[in-house]
Order: sequence, then C-alpha cells, then structure tokens
Amino acid sequence: IISRNLGAEALGHFSVAVQLVDYPARNLAQVLQRIMFPALSKVQSDNARLRHMHRTALHGVSMIIWPIMIGMSAVADLLVTVLMGPGWELTAVVLALIAPAGAIGAINGVNNTLFLAKNRPDLQLYTTICIAITAVTGLMIGVQYGLTGVAIAHLASALIMLPVLLTLSFRQIGQPVF
Repeated sequence: IISRNLGAEALGHFSVAVQLVDYPARNLAQVLQRIMFPALSKVQSDNARLRHMHRTALHGVSMIIWPIMIGMSAVADLLVTVLMGPGWELTAVVLALIAPAGAIGAINGVNNTLFLAKNRPDLQLYTTICIAITAVTGLMIGVQYGLTGVAIAHLASALIMLPVLLTLSFRQIGQPVF
C-alpha cells in the first residue's frame, strides 16, 4: 500500500521506523512470554491468581516499555541521526509518531500469553485478524495524506484496538474492564 501510493523511499522510511519501535517491544514480549506462559498455565483455572499475575505483568510491561517508547518519540531526530546518519529525517518523523504503538504491541503480547495459558488460541487468532484489518484500513486511509498520515493511521489503529484487546483479556479472567 505504501510503496504503490507513496513510493519505495517512503516505504523504506516507514519500515525502518517500525523496526526501531518493534525491537524493544518484541524482545521484552519474548522474555515475558517465556516467564509468564508456564506460570499462568499452572494456575489457568484460578481466575483470582490470574487476575493478579496479569495485572502485575501489564504494570511491569508498562513501567518498562512506555518510558522507552516515549523516550524514542521525544528524541527521534537524534536517535535516527546517530543510528542512520543524515538523510533519514523522514524516518525520525515517522518514529516519533508511531513509537507509542510499540508499547501497545507489548501489552498485546501479555494478553496473547494469557489467551494461550487459558487455552484460548482462538482469541489470539481473532485479535490478530482484527489488528491486521484495522492496520490495513488505517494504511489505506492514511496513505491519502502522505507518510505522516500513514504514521498517524498506524498509531490510531493501535489505539483503536487497545480497548478491544484489554476487554477480551479481562473477560477471560473475570476482571472488570474499569
């Protein structure tokens, strides 16, 4: 969608920004999944313990990933210049806009681990499909406004999906949404 409408250069800037955002979120999610899955699986029928463990994991991820993503967003110009060199200024603009989506992705990783521990891989599949549909729809709308529009649409699609993902995970453990 991006390369067809905005060209290969725009796709390159977007791809690099997404990789910079995904790296810390994905690594954190992988470490947590290795720890959380066995622990959650052992108590999969005890919703009270699952609520406590899930809430603790969400708080822990938030305390680590949100400062990283906000920091990346705040210093995107400097970060991209140091890592990539001159000529990547548009990547910095995209990075500054999409960094919070990386934090939402890490939260989704915690929820996916809960779905698997509760023996509900179907929910993981459904949420992945919904995320993909929302992201592609956002790209199709955002591309009409250039690369900045694509970045805003990327963040917007993550923000739209966040309450859905939290609601589904909370329902699995009897946690009130509010």
